[in-house]
Amino acid sequence: MNIIGTGELEESLKNEVIQKNLADSVHFLGSMKPTEVRSYMESSDIYIFTSDFSEGWGAVLGEAMASGCAVVTSHGIGATPFLANHKENALVYETGNVDSLYHNVKKLMDSEDLRTKFSRNAIDTMQNFWNAKVGAERFYNVVRALINEEPVSEYENGPMSKAALLKNNWFKDDTV
Repeated sequence: MNIIGTGELEESLKNEVIQKNLADSVHFLGSMKPTEVRSYMESSDIYIFTSDFSEGWGAVLGEAMASGCAVVTSHGIGATPFLANHKENALVYETGNVDSLYHNVKKLMDSEDLRTKFSRNAIDTMQNFWNAKVGAERFYNVVRALINEEPVSEYENGPMSKAALLKNNWFKDDTV
């Protein structure tokens, strides 16, 4: 397991890894440039995104999906309800629910077929809906319609789609 980044729990995690004799299997890589992070993503099978409601959008979710990772993501990340379709292209766990996180990660670790399914579906989501080209085309179409006082197209998903107002408890994991 490679852990990229830093945070307030880093020292306690390092100590726990040492106490449990996992230093040969768990590596703390610290902060790195986005291109380096992307390189790790592209060579990884699973990406675990554990941020919480303070994360904001969390662009790294889209990067991991575009890189073909099977993703386990916290429901508290801004992009999660829009990019991650639970049990279709990712697994979502309830923020702060360690049992939910564990259950979902274990499910991916135990099934190569599931990892492959989520990887392919994640790539498809990013290539066909959530990418710069689609976003630019849709933005152009909306602006053009507004300028010409024409009806504005409504998109079901992806960039320029209507975002519902969500409450923090929008997701409940029924499998734990």
